[in-house]
Amino acid sequence: MAAIVCTLFEGNYVKGCGVLLNSLYRNGFRGRTIVGYRGALPAWIITDKAGVMEWATGLDVEFRYLHTAAHFTNYKAEFMLQLFEDAAIDAVFYMDPDIVVTQPWSYFEQWVQAGVAVCEDINSPVPVGNPRRFGWRETLTPAGIGLTDRMSEYANGGFVGIQRCHLEFLHKWQEIQNIVSAELGGSDRVVIGGGVELSQLANGFAHCWSTTDQDALNATIEACASVPVSFAKRSMMGFEHGFCGLPHALGRFKPWSSSYIFNACLGYGPGRAHRAFWLYADGPRKIYSPILIYIKKVGLAISAFISRFYGRL
Repeated sequence: MAAIVCTLFEGNYVKGCGVLLNSLYRNGFRGRTIVGYRGALPAWIITDKAGVMEWATGLDVEFRYLHTAAHFTNYKAEFMLQLFEDAAIDAVFYMDPDIVVTQPWSYFEQWVQAGVAVCEDINSPVPVGNPRRFGWRETLTPAGIGLTDRMSEYANGGFVGIQRCHLEFLHKWQEIQNIVSAELGGSDRVVIGGGVELSQLANGFAHCWSTTDQDALNATIEACASVPVSFAKRSMMGFEHGFCGLPHALGRFKPWSSSYIFNACLGYGPGRAHRAFWLYADGPRKIYSPILIYIKKVGLAISAFISRFYGRL
C-alpha cells in the first residue's frame, strides 16, 4: 500500500511533530510524510530547495508552508484532499502533532482496509438523539445534507486514515467543515486557542460545533452512511486502559512544555502520551539533549509516584 502520513503544526508544536516522526520511523514506517506548517522552522530542520528533509534512511519529510487563514484544526480535510491529488497514493493518514505512534506501522495499513479509521474520543459515546447530534441536523439539513443515525461512538479528530476508495468521505467532510465555518463566522473560529475564540453562546445549537473539526468529522460519519467506518476504542489514544497505539496528549499540558512534578502537585499525573513522547524523543532525529530527556524521565517517575497518593477527582 502506498500511504502518506501528514500532520499540521505551528509554534512549539514543531517539537511534537518531530517526536511523531521519530515514532513513525521506529515503528516501521518508510516512505514520505507531508508536514504543513506556518511560521519559521527551527534550526534543527534543514530542508532542500523543495522543502524536503531526509529524517532518517528511508523516511523523507516534505515541509509545506501553508498560506491559509484557516485554523489548522479546520484545515485537515482540505489538506488531506490535496495529498490525494497524487494518483500514486492509496491511503492518507492524518495525525495531530501531539500524538505518538506506538504500534507497528503494518497495523495501521491493515486497519484502514476495514474502513475509514478513527478513534473514540475521551467524551465518547454521544448517544443517538443527543442534543449535539440534533444540532448538527439543525445546521446541515437546510444545506441539503441528510444525516443517518449510525452509532453512538464519537470520533476524536486527531487521527483519521482514509483509503482512496473512500474519497467521497473526505469530500463530504470538507463540505461540512466549510458549512460549519460559515455558520460560525469563518474558518479561523475555534474554541481552542490559536484562532478567533468562540464563546459557548456562539458555537451552535447545544454547543454542537464546539469542537469544529471533530464535530464536522462525526457529522460526516452520519452523512456517509454507505462508507464503512472502523472505530478503535478509547484505549487506542490512551484515554482508558487497554490496547493503545496512538497515545494523544489532550489538553493544555503538552509533553514538550510540562513540568511533571509541578503538575503532579496540582493533581495532574502523567498519562501514556507523555511517557511515550519521551520514549521516542531521542531518535532517530535528536530533538532534545540526552540530559534533558533523562531529567524529563526522572520527573515522570516522580510525578507518577506522587499521583499514587494525590490526584484530581
